[in-house]
Amino acid sequence: MLKSCLIAIAALALSTHLSSAASVRVEFGGTVDFSQADPQSPFLDYLGSLEPGTPFSGSLVFDDSLPNTQGGLFYLPVPPSSLEVTLGDLTWNAQGILQMLTVTTPGDEPPNVGVWGTLTFADYFDATFVIYLKDRSGHPLVSNDLADIPWDISLYPDREVSWIIRSAFLPGTVAVHGRITSLSAVREPGPALLLAAPALALLAARFRRARG
Repeated sequence: MLKSCLIAIAALALSTHLSSAASVRVEFGGTVDFSQADPQSPFLDYLGSLEPGTPFSGSLVFDDSLPNTQGGLFYLPVPPSSLEVTLGDLTWNAQGILQMLTVTTPGDEPPNVGVWGTLTFADYFDATFVIYLKDRSGHPLVSNDLADIPWDISLYPDREVSWIIRSAFLPGTVAVHGRITSLSAVREPGPALLLAAPALALLAARFRRARG
């Protein structure tokens, strides 16, 4: 009896998880290839070196079941969406609303996959941050639905990130550009599976005791 209940709850949780909203975590990384700052600005005293070769990494989490009602333009509130980017020794986090654009056609502009929003660091700095993924001559996207985005780095010869960094307390701006060298995505557990986990663990423990 316990074994039958365990199997039934597991099947229900799995089917609910697969049919309900699910978060996707996109991981990316690379190195800075260009940066420019006003030499009179004190920015770099706080931000540290942003010279070519400085590493960056980040993660973007969003619900890929959002309906496509605006022709490939999506608004991702933070939270539940999130974007965290580490540049050198500093970690930046998204605030407000992220925007994501998906375009199926080739050409110079816009990107096949674009993400942009505002990142903040330590309440002193904010940055306009952009992810740009593009194949200018091919068709990496079969549709502009979020669930159909292929997070395969080989499909995007142009794969870039950029920051325009500002501060309310310091003059000037800093522009940073980087090239993405790693890109992957995994699906995170949905709410149904997370809620079912304690019950599954309890039933599994009872099943083991009953067998013993």
